[in-house]
Amino acid sequence: VRAWFDTKQSNVDLFEPIHVMGDMEGDLIREWVGDLKTGIDIGCGHNKTIPGAVGVDKAGAGEMGVAGGRKFDASTADIKADASDLPMEDGSQDYIVARHLFEHLMDPIPVLKEWKRVLKPGGKLILACPNSDVMNTIILDWTHLHAYTPKSLGSLLESSGFKVEREHVLHPGISFVMEAVN
Repeated sequence: VRAWFDTKQSNVDLFEPIHVMGDMEGDLIREWVGDLKTGIDIGCGHNKTIPGAVGVDKAGAGEMGVAGGRKFDASTADIKADASDLPMEDGSQDYIVARHLFEHLMDPIPVLKEWKRVLKPGGKLILACPNSDVMNTIILDWTHLHAYTPKSLGSLLESSGFKVEREHVLHPGISFVMEAVN
């Protein structure tokens, strides 16, 4: 981890910027959200996946990120809040997007309860996670507290009262996107 941290601190970027290599995951999420109007992007960090969504992050606008691969980028969140305590009315959101956030949560159950609370009946929850079927990302990023596969995340969502509608494993399989309905 130290070697990676030193590389990141030296401003040497070993990966193509997302605008150069494309954003297949984001494109799929935007397609699944479609024309839904009211939504939140939880853990949006420096860049919301859905431009019209309300960005929610633990780091407020202008603050440096606190976790994940973008912890060195300034947040563009509209609201500073924890994923388990959202300042939204009950049943007020058409969708929630949480992209590469879920694996960072200490206890996902209260978070799912909170997300059910703010979603409208029939509202969409769209999650993107690293695929533990392919790679153990916990050893690559110490802020990953859980490892999910499409099957394990689907089971967790179903047991929390969501209905999994679809999932897609992105090539080469290191991440997946899942849509569940409230």
